[in-house]
Amino acid sequence: MINRGGENMAPREVDDVLTGHPAIAQAVTFAVPHATLGEDVAAAVVLRDHATATEQDIRAFALTCMASYKVPSRVVIVEEIPKGPTGKVQRIGLAEQLSSQLQTAFVPPSNPAEEAMAKIWAKVIGCRHVGRHDNFFALGGDSLLAARLMSQVEKRFGKHMPLATLFEAPTVEQLAALVQQENWSAPWTSLVAIQSAGSKPPFFCVHGHGGDVFLFRHLARYLGPNQPFYGLQTQHIVGHHPHHAEVDAMATSYLQEIRTLQPTGSYLLGGFCSGATVAFEMAQKLQRQGEGVALSPFGCLCARVFVSPSYDDALL
Repeated sequence: MINRGGENMAPREVDDVLTGHPAIAQAVTFAVPHATLGEDVAAAVVLRDHATATEQDIRAFALTCMASYKVPSRVVIVEEIPKGPTGKVQRIGLAEQLSSQLQTAFVPPSNPAEEAMAKIWAKVIGCRHVGRHDNFFALGGDSLLAARLMSQVEKRFGKHMPLATLFEAPTVEQLAALVQQENWSAPWTSLVAIQSAGSKPPFFCVHGHGGDVFLFRHLARYLGPNQPFYGLQTQHIVGHHPHHAEVDAMATSYLQEIRTLQPTGSYLLGGFCSGATVAFEMAQKLQRQGEGVALSPFGCLCARVFVSPSYDDALL
């Protein structure tokens, strides 16, 4: 087992996820020392013949399939996994055998904005060094850390950014690029693409009392990489708009938003806590307008999402 900052994981589970990537022929996950977490997660992978993939590609794939704390922070692409004296692959010792590759995986910030952003990330997340390609979720970021991070970013750069911005720009490089755009402001939309890939009909999930959709990231992962998942966040979070005064107005506004993505039904709707009431009103409006509202494959038309106290293990 690997213990990453108190979170335990089985390396074989991570192996199985990584080998699900179409470019990967073999993967071995192992522990590497970490100054603050105790142990961190790394993986050595062998690509299939004539296949190509980068470390960022592989980590992005893994983030769609498992909890962020299980995603390797370093992925080393090798021609062959080093073997022990018996001729078998041994996880213990791989960190030493691949130390040179692990060290070169770090890409430092390339400009002052990235340097400032990396320092903020390192302080908030508790890492000694953060590179320009490091992913907030892969570093163990959660909703509480995201709130602290965005507060510090606003103080340093003078730009208000909703937590959902991290779905759009999850790396130091990408977030620093956004804050450097002079005319950038939070998009005036409630619709947030938490997982846009997939061939199934999209699932739209309405926020709870807090108004944010950050906690839906884990729910989207549980539904699988082929399920498009969109959160609906309250409009006061974006563009400094006022709260909707009534459920009816909120439902009307959100229907206008989802129809920009899916003009006609059948629609899959759900909600967290009080968001279930809004989703139900949206369904009633759609039916009165002659649109279809499907009984979702998740077992209910309008669901509540129950989460753990940490808001990191959402279940439908």
